[in-house]
Amino acid sequence: MTVVIIAVAVLGVLVLVDLVLTLGVVKRLRTHAALIEQALSTTDSMPPIMAPRGAKVAPFEARTVDGKTVSLSDLLDPTLVGFFSADCPACGENLPAFLDRARALWARSGAGRGPRGHR
Repeated sequence: MTVVIIAVAVLGVLVLVDLVLTLGVVKRLRTHAALIEQALSTTDSMPPIMAPRGAKVAPFEARTVDGKTVSLSDLLDPTLVGFFSADCPACGENLPAFLDRARALWARSGAGRGPRGHR
């Protein structure tokens, strides 16, 4: 009989510990949900990462990896413009899709080979 009482007591303690941990997780999830909601509500004021299709590019000047200066007036119409940084993870993720889009635009233009002889 003593073993049964000890087993029930240990089981009761385990249930109470589980209940306390579960309540802690619920509290953390509520806090996390509030933080996500706050973050999503503030993104409306942030500029979009990409301009919509057909949007006009504002005047700019940029330097190529070769050191040449390129501006909006140097580009032909239609032109696909993208700005990427070597230390930007999101830029690395979006670069392949950007290059595919650039190749498709180049192929549709009927110009043959792309910049620097790429297809």
